[in-house]
Amino acid sequence: MQLKIIVISPPGFINEEINALHLLFESGLHYFHLRKPEADKKSYAAFLKQIKPDFQKHIIIHNYFDLCKEYEIKGIHLNSSYKSLPDINCQHKSRSCHSLEEVIIQKPFYDYLFLSPIFDSISKKGYHSAFSDSELMFAN
Repeated sequence: MQLKIIVISPPGFINEEINALHLLFESGLHYFHLRKPEADKKSYAAFLKQIKPDFQKHIIIHNYFDLCKEYEIKGIHLNSSYKSLPDINCQHKSRSCHSLEEVIIQKPFYDYLFLSPIFDSISKKGYHSAFSDSELMFAN
């Protein structure tokens, strides 16, 4: 299995983000997860409009899944608040999981899964790793 480079956006919009994203894609980035929890749909759409069409097909959105109909994006990413897959026609589906049991249950339905927290968070105070090294080796 070939490793893929995946980048998750910062939670807020930053200066030169589109230019940096284009450079990342030109340098071999496989997927970009657009995750802006506080952004509204209009802001998401404005962001997507600025991305070169060839790169849009590598974007995975975390909100406003109906934008899949308006842009040729790769797909959607669900967090644990979604109990089932939304009825959205898109090429790719991924999900965040917070336990190994959840990974086992969800794996058949998604292209890939994120598992967290693997490491202690540097941005969320008190958010510590939930897995031992042996658990992670077993999960591999």
